[in-house]
Amino acid sequence: MSRRLLPLLLLALLCFTAGCAQSGELDATATNSELRPSANAFGPSDPLWAPQPTRERPSAIAASNDGGELYVTLQGTEERPGRTLAIVDAHSLQTRSRVEVGPGPCAVAVHPAGRFAIVLLRFARYAAVVDLQTRAVVLHIAAPYYSEGVVWSHDGRHAFVTNRWLGSVLQWDVQVSGTRFEVSEHELWRGPDDEPIGVQVPRNPRRIYITDDDRYLLVTSEGALSVSLLDTRNRQVLQTYSPGAPVTDALAIGKYVYVLHTGSGTGHPPDSGFDGDHSVSQGDGTANVGLQDVQNEIDVLELPTFARAQRYTSDSICCHDF
Repeated sequence: MSRRLLPLLLLALLCFTAGCAQSGELDATATNSELRPSANAFGPSDPLWAPQPTRERPSAIAASNDGGELYVTLQGTEERPGRTLAIVDAHSLQTRSRVEVGPGPCAVAVHPAGRFAIVLLRFARYAAVVDLQTRAVVLHIAAPYYSEGVVWSHDGRHAFVTNRWLGSVLQWDVQVSGTRFEVSEHELWRGPDDEPIGVQVPRNPRRIYITDDDRYLLVTSEGALSVSLLDTRNRQVLQTYSPGAPVTDALAIGKYVYVLHTGSGTGHPPDSGFDGDHSVSQGDGTANVGLQDVQNEIDVLELPTFARAQRYTSDSICCHDF
């Protein structure tokens, strides 16, 4: 055997056994790793059926580094999942082009260098990397179904991904150089459907944000009524805070975290106990009547203790006019 071939063979064996970095290759079998909707039994034969318009349901948006373009995921419906990322002129708001990325695109994040974007796909076992200059998918990244939130570290070396199904936060280590995009094997999902991976957080995590110093991640969960603080250095959950209501958003500015939620209301059970809504019957049924207890409220937390510094409530809750 030639001495020149030996190093190449050893490298190939190493890649086969340990896994090599991905660098711009598409998975030809990706469509075999997609969820497909079942046929809808409610069809034209039903007397109440009516044709429905196409519902593309824009679900997430990101901007180019110069602010000239917007990238919008078109998630579609459960029956008819969308498959495209729309590229929109930020000034005219006209759609310039569409890129097919996969089923149920639900989140997008542009790499700090500006050339690439990661698009998460709710109904696929992969994520798509889009080259924003060539308007094409250049890489598939192994990912669990229901990956729904993604954020970049400011240096572009790490992408952090929330997965609603597994209740976890994954970290992808990335190298970008010119036209080359590489992902290491760290926390790429290749196991059984229910294999735990990443950092476990309260159930059904969705939105994810990173602080300006890249030290902490904020992860919201509407199902668990909470927002969690993760340390990116030791990869641990430091704090979890619940306002007693679904958390719709969170943002860190300076030493504070601003938590947006739908309001904890008066806290009375709906059908028993104290007459919270003065209706001359037990309980407080306003949450079940027109959702009048659903408000827009803000809790202000201190970093990193998550001690609540302030709560801003809506006039409706403060004045009991429901």
